Amino acid sequence: MRRPLVLAIGEGAFRGVLAAHLTLHNHMPIICTDHLDPALGPALRGAAILVIEETLIAAAPEQWTETLRDQCWGGALIVIVDTMPEGIRATEGVALVHRALAVRTVTELVEKWQANGTNLLSRPD
Repeated sequence: MRRPLVLAIGEGAFRGVLAAHLTLHNHMPIICTDHLDPALGPALRGAAILVIEETLIAAAPEQWTETLRDQCWGGALIVIVDTMPEGIRATEGVALVHRALAVRTVTELVEKWQANGTNLLSRPD
């Protein structure tokens, strides 16, 4: 079973390019600019792979995962960053991806995570 894929990206051109690339690789993302939109209900949030820009998370980098989990995002998390934060490391099911590498890397992560079901990997090989 494929997990739902949610893109929460504020910047329009980047959102479009990332969504198009994922679609070309047979992924059908749900696209939004607000990951707290009530239309994204608890069941979806609990299962989805969330791809989100760091600017949409109202927390310091060391609290991103906890904040998103508190907002009911229970699936895998990919945070797109402009600069890799110091002292923050990727963990199982959570990846930090630099914006310059996002189109390729996000697609690789989503493909791996979809293929492995609940066995989430931190980064592509």
